[in-house]
Amino acid sequence: MTNRNPISSLVIVAFIGSTVAAAPAPAPTKSPDRFEVQNLGRGVYAAIRKEPPGLMFDANVVFIVNDADVVVVDTNMTPSSATRVLAALRKITSKPVRYVVNTHWHDDHITGNQVYRKAFPGVEFIGQATTLEDEPTVGATNRKELLKEGPGFAAFIKESVQKGKSLAGQDLTPEERTAYLSDVEQAERYFREAPG
Repeated sequence: MTNRNPISSLVIVAFIGSTVAAAPAPAPTKSPDRFEVQNLGRGVYAAIRKEPPGLMFDANVVFIVNDADVVVVDTNMTPSSATRVLAALRKITSKPVRYVVNTHWHDDHITGNQVYRKAFPGVEFIGQATTLEDEPTVGATNRKELLKEGPGFAAFIKESVQKGKSLAGQDLTPEERTAYLSDVEQAERYFREAPG
């Protein structure tokens, strides 16, 4: 599971970002959805995830606000996550999203694409050629396995929390408990919303 050419994604983002327009920097906004929007520079923002480190995670999302439109980099693990991040973007600007850059095929970076397609019918999706090749092959295989085996593993994690034991069989620390419960919540949301 290697990214065959990660530089190309960064070059695209850097190129698109070079046309960024000056915009006032709003204060960081906190969300009950476990992300915070931070201004990274002139017209560049990131929805930074705040979940504890664990086995499941949702992607950070970058917004590049240009003169006439917006570029979004990655679109979250679930449509509901993407919807909440898009709502945060709407607090920054009413400009349309013109491009979505998918850095790679992992579901936590692409599953929210449908939210942007629905909100912005003319949006264009940009990614490496390998992303287009990998999504229907290795991506589909990984998703199928996760949807098949994942619910059982999430149940095992829940049971471990109830028993007060870590996955290694040791006494569960408060940090592990928090991370495990976050993992279960994210996994269950993914199982409900993942494309089939």
